[in-house]
Amino acid sequence: MSGTGGSPGVEAHAGRVRVWLETPFAMSAEVTPAALAALPLRPGDAVWVAVKASQVRVHPAGVS
Repeated sequence: MSGTGGSPGVEAHAGRVRVWLETPFAMSAEVTPAALAALPLRPGDAVWVAVKASQVRVHPAGVS
């Protein structure tokens, strides 16, 4: 799956950085702090999203 979305939020999470994506459904990506520094994202920036099916986790609503 791939598509575009916005980046409404960036937060530290368990030694990594969680980038929340503004898509038709709730989605976040976890990256290393070094990866975020190499590609500085700010809330509201447009991003391109590609999802590798073997790396997807699905959680019940309200659980992150």
